Amino acid sequence: MILHGHGLSPGFFEGHAHVLDAAAWIAAAEQVAPLGGPERELERLRAAQARACTQLERVQIQLSHQGRKEDAEIFAAHALMMRDPAVLQRVERGIAANGLSAEAAVAEATAAFHAEFEASPLSMARDKAADVLDIGHRLLRCLDPRVESQVLHGDPTVLVASMLTPSELVRFAHQGPCAALTESCGPKSHTAILARSLDIPLLTGIELPAEKVAEGELVLVDAVSGFAVVNPTGEEVDLATRIRAALVRVSSEEPRPRQPVTRDGVAVRLALNIADPKQAELVPRFGASGVGLFRTEF
Repeated sequence: MILHGHGLSPGFFEGHAHVLDAAAWIAAAEQVAPLGGPERELERLRAAQARACTQLERVQIQLSHQGRKEDAEIFAAHALMMRDPAVLQRVERGIAANGLSAEAAVAEATAAFHAEFEASPLSMARDKAADVLDIGHRLLRCLDPRVESQVLHGDPTVLVASMLTPSELVRFAHQGPCAALTESCGPKSHTAILARSLDIPLLTGIELPAEKVAEGELVLVDAVSGFAVVNPTGEEVDLATRIRAALVRVSSEEPRPRQPVTRDGVAVRLALNIADPKQAELVPRFGASGVGLFRTEF
């Protein structure tokens, strides 16, 4: 099967599908019963919100120290949204007026806000729909860690989702090599910005990808030409072979950075400061000779 879309972050990739279904965790959270009365659920909500804000501030600080200012601003915006009175009031109203658990109230508010952003005529607002899911999912994980997404143990993975949140992308990027297929994602969305920053091939515009691709299926991604091949057979094998050849070519290409030399011909030795092991991969790209400082406290 060939899936056509357009690449928001170019690259080639081969891996097995991992399907992410936001509707599933929202539906599961909506079924959670209260642990106590409204006051108890409101206390749980406020404690979870405080934990979520602390997490977001830590991520923001870490990215800032890495020199990734644009990425840090994404999670700063998430922290602002997490504290937005309009968001909290809708969740609190679900608890106080409707007797919902904190989990069910968060899920209900997340679904409602997400639908409003998705229906907006403004592309800027639609691009923030994934951030709404991200914030709701984080709040649910802080209420109940069992909501956490599956760990994939470093296998090459193609994430398949209607909409991929920034936090999901970052989390899976640190579990191992990955690419992503989505139905909707704007070129200026936070997910697309992070994908380009992390060199993760991202293909979007695929209708109902989570219904077309099953968990564990082999997927080859060409986010340069704008298509993916799922479990290739027949004529599709030729396309898969082309993608594999491109992967070999890209992996065998030696970076050819310009040697750091001053205008009067003096060679300069550069070393990168990093705060994340993935950044060590950038050393040859920038003509650096190694790592000068590795901030391991993060």
